[in-house]
Amino acid sequence: MAESMHANQDRVQEHGTSLPRRRSLASDLSAEILQLIFDRTITPSCFIGPGYSVCEYPWLAAMATKRNLPLVCRSWYHASIELLYRDIGIRSVGQVCALAKTIEGTPSLAPLVRSITFACFVGELHEFAYTWDAGTIMKSCQNLHRAAFVARSNYHLGLLLPVLHRDYAYPSRITHLDLDVQPSCEAFLSGCLPDTCRDSPPPFATLNGENLFTIEDFSLRLVELNLPLLTDITQYDDLSFPVLTTLSFAANTVDTRHNVEQLARLWPTPALEYLTVTCPTAGLSHFDLLASLAEGTWLQPLLLADGQHLRYLHIRTDYDCCVCDFTLDIEPMLNACPLLEHVVLPPHATVPHSHPSLRWIDVWEPPLLGRLSLDSMDCIWGLRSRLQTSARPSEASTIQENLPRFRGMRTLDCALLGLRDLPQILDPVAWRSTNAAFVYPGVNIVHSPTRVWRGDWDPRRMSEEAAEATSTERSPPLAHVEEGHTHDGIDTAGIGRLVK
Repeated sequence: MAESMHANQDRVQEHGTSLPRRRSLASDLSAEILQLIFDRTITPSCFIGPGYSVCEYPWLAAMATKRNLPLVCRSWYHASIELLYRDIGIRSVGQVCALAKTIEGTPSLAPLVRSITFACFVGELHEFAYTWDAGTIMKSCQNLHRAAFVARSNYHLGLLLPVLHRDYAYPSRITHLDLDVQPSCEAFLSGCLPDTCRDSPPPFATLNGENLFTIEDFSLRLVELNLPLLTDITQYDDLSFPVLTTLSFAANTVDTRHNVEQLARLWPTPALEYLTVTCPTAGLSHFDLLASLAEGTWLQPLLLADGQHLRYLHIRTDYDCCVCDFTLDIEPMLNACPLLEHVVLPPHATVPHSHPSLRWIDVWEPPLLGRLSLDSMDCIWGLRSRLQTSARPSEASTIQENLPRFRGMRTLDCALLGLRDLPQILDPVAWRSTNAAFVYPGVNIVHSPTRVWRGDWDPRRMSEEAAEATSTERSPPLAHVEEGHTHDGIDTAGIGRLVK
């Protein structure tokens, strides 16, 4: 040992250099391996969004990480630059201009952009610049397939100008369209501009029947669509969505039955497999709720028309403690979907009792279980214990007879209601019998075989199985999911469904 040390000292003195140091292993990793590591470092976009103005920290923290990774070294730059541009969220008009200049100055970045979300307010004085720059981005990014428009204020139409104006919009590449703009998107759906736009300066002044894009120009290629269902859609032309597999819409609860009937008649979706319906219930009287939601036939026209291939049905309600004390009959809806495998129900829906193909049941938990009546508690939550694997032999036999393909049931924490696609993200097929915790800056979601909840809140009700999940490994790898059905252009047996 001593001789070796002295030999090294002589070599150092002779050459006048320090001892040779072993190269860092990180510099030897390939770009593909680094990308896998970075993918697990950044919060998945399905858990955060640029439109979340109430809780901005998760989004800002993820963006800071995305910006810093390419600045570490040259090898990290090539591995992480795709993460920065793959899924872009824009929160101000100035960011639209900056991105357009960046893509024009560095055209090699344009192919990296696959998804873009516009969540910015567009003032009247910025409409022309915003439309031009956003159109430049959409024209240059040849691989762009998803466009989302999220409005914090629904009183202005300027946000949708990049898809309204034929001189700037490029619908041929858009297969996933998310319109969280109500009621401003009526012009996009019907082709009729509001009267307030006729006397507006350009680009509104140049919009007319010849250069106005509508949903009809996108319908033949759309694979996924999210939009608000307005009060009256009878003015819309008959459209066809031949390849649409995923549909999400927010219905006006008072006119839900009429709207759904019109939607089924005017917009056929023969390939529909995933359906999410949001029914805003805040502020409605108990009578209106019973009249509009309690009977399970209000969604029947759409399911009878396009539910033959439906595999996933999610019914959401924006509820408080008072609107949960009634029962939503789910059986008529299920009867119209013979191939249904996964159903997600609001807290006031009855748990399905029989279905030939149903495998998984998710139920949103009400804010306060104690505010429910005893009858509702027993009707909704009493069956949960009987649907677990620990059911008594007689009950298990009945369940097996009525639900022959049933595999499990979960309850979902109401604190996660803002994550519309959470039941799809945590696909029960991939996460069956799995305890996991997804912990990122500002994000803490815990999953167990029977419950999904926010881990940074003290849980009101936690089963023994759910409690064990808190001791599991944090932030499990998201890519270790076997390939499955394609959704959003990604192999989707589990969380990979919406991560990108």
